[in-house]
Amino acid sequence: MNEELRLLQVEDSESDASLTVRRLESAGYDVHAERVEDADEMRAALARQAWDVVISDHHLPQFDAPRALGILQETGEDIPFIVVSGAIGEETAVAMMKAGAHDYLLKENLARLAPAVRREIREARIRREGKHAEKALHEKEALLREIHHRVKNNMQVVSSLLGLQSRAVSNDETKKILQDTRNRIHSMALLHETLYESGQLAAVDFPKYIRQMTDYLFRAYAVEPGRIRVHAELEHVDLDLDAALPCGLLVNEAITNSLKHAFPEGRAGEVKILLRRQPNGTARVELSDDGVGLPEGLDWTASRSLGLRLIRELAAQLSAKLEIQSARGTTVRLTFPIGGGEPDGTN
Repeated sequence: MNEELRLLQVEDSESDASLTVRRLESAGYDVHAERVEDADEMRAALARQAWDVVISDHHLPQFDAPRALGILQETGEDIPFIVVSGAIGEETAVAMMKAGAHDYLLKENLARLAPAVRREIREARIRREGKHAEKALHEKEALLREIHHRVKNNMQVVSSLLGLQSRAVSNDETKKILQDTRNRIHSMALLHETLYESGQLAAVDFPKYIRQMTDYLFRAYAVEPGRIRVHAELEHVDLDLDAALPCGLLVNEAITNSLKHAFPEGRAGEVKILLRRQPNGTARVELSDDGVGLPEGLDWTASRSLGLRLIRELAAQLSAKLEIQSARGTTVRLTFPIGGGEPDGTN
């Protein structure tokens, strides 16, 4: 079965137009053609239906190919425009191609016509498919950005409700539990906010996220300015959401434990945060303080405290090697795969 071809011809010679149609039919096309001779007729034809290709003579008594090409371009439609002329100089042909024509050929060489039409229709289809794919990608990115924004907003609502609840209770221990829970929710909301505000939705700028979370925790626990210093050495590492969420929660737990327990009775000190990309496809996060350290005899691998249990479980989610040391303070060291790497060991 012949391939259907909707052909718009800009041509004043009916015999030349018929010859073009016969050439295309002999190449296997079922041609449905319309011939126009001036600008008004061309605009009407373009408005009336869709066309697969426009074939235009270069010069007509009341019209010409440059003006026809301009009218086609005004529509914004990606329709191949081929110039077929009895006599066209090289400079004129080059000027037409620069203006946006897709090909040109002489009427005495119509053997090239069908291959040119087939090629240009195929390339136009590829361009349209590419534009559709790009549009779909932009729409998906916009949807993902909106999802991150809404998740962040919903988490902030939950965080605010917990804040209201904590002010309504009188038991200090309950207040602390609500505050810790609120901070964990905020750390997750901050991830979605970071993704929403970034130019890329597939990865989290983790150094930026750590800095923002650290600032928030120092404010949340009302740390006096200058009493506890922060020393951060953060290499640029992007993490996808699946890795950033457990890693962010773990960092939140470690810094929270330092602020709550490492510096009792107004003691001064330092919290150190290191982020390093390792040569074997892993990343290493190290959080340390020079505070009082863990209670003597505490086995962190078996402790039932909520903070240490969360740290162990979050490390397991990351398939990470977890080390916790307590000598002249506390150090939490986490090595986990990024981009398909493997950690140096196991928990």
